[in-house]
Amino acid sequence: MLGEHSMMDGMPVLQFANYVTKITYAEAGRLAPPADQDDEAVDEKVAVLFYFDENIPDVESKFDALIARGTASYNNLVNNQELTVECFRGFGASFIKRNKFSPDSFFQMVIQLASYRLFGEFVATYEASQVRAYRHGRTETTRSCSIESAEWVVEQGRFNDNNNFGELGKRRIEMLRKAAESHGRFVRLAAKGQGVDRVLFGLRMLVGEREEVPALFNNELFLKSKRWRVSTSHLTHPDIDNWGWGEVVEDGVGVAYSIHAERIVFNVTSVKKTNFSKRFCHLLSEALVEIGDMLLEKRSRL
Repeated sequence: MLGEHSMMDGMPVLQFANYVTKITYAEAGRLAPPADQDDEAVDEKVAVLFYFDENIPDVESKFDALIARGTASYNNLVNNQELTVECFRGFGASFIKRNKFSPDSFFQMVIQLASYRLFGEFVATYEASQVRAYRHGRTETTRSCSIESAEWVVEQGRFNDNNNFGELGKRRIEMLRKAAESHGRFVRLAAKGQGVDRVLFGLRMLVGEREEVPALFNNELFLKSKRWRVSTSHLTHPDIDNWGWGEVVEDGVGVAYSIHAERIVFNVTSVKKTNFSKRFCHLLSEALVEIGDMLLEKRSRL
């Protein structure tokens, strides 16, 4: 299934997937319009998106040129993409919940550690959150990079030092827990429509063509905070093996993930020349093993 994001978000896609995987051919047939339905009545529901005017000079050659340009652009986009999919089978949601973590918040912290080790710095991280409790609600941004997550990531280190046990490991787990809890608070605020990104976007869109743009929207820190080098989203469904989308900036990654009971699947995209997707998948798996070992060590001491 291929969806264009301007009209589609994760939850409606899951509802659609539920529908198409559960409805039978017999049920679909009963829902289909009668064969003798007036064609004109059906046509009224169809909007014309493209208009072909045969009276325009050289219209066919112009269309051919546009099609060729579109084809070249599409092929260039595809050929410049790198996609890596990995299924981590060390543990999944069951293990994470036994250790009293939210699976989504847990994996978002894994992403923070992996991205710090990939880029060597903290970067703006986008997680899509639903606000469909509101009429016409779509998404808000959960910002996964926080003060708490940064403190834990720095403590965990740029590289796995294999020194995650004893008192040091215990401290790292508590810092991880604090970071995951802060992420959960951000998710709940976003779901209530109390995030910051959509309201700021709305205010920016209200600036007219001839009006002066407020200084905030050209502030260097503000612009950096909205350059999503790590764009993430979480969807888990028993009938969907894999899903994803492209990175949103050329030097970034797109990270789609599903957290099943005993496995975690992540789909990472990047521009091919960066080779980020392969490296990021490796770093995600490494971080999962590292944190899993810490949690197992703690449980063995209880």
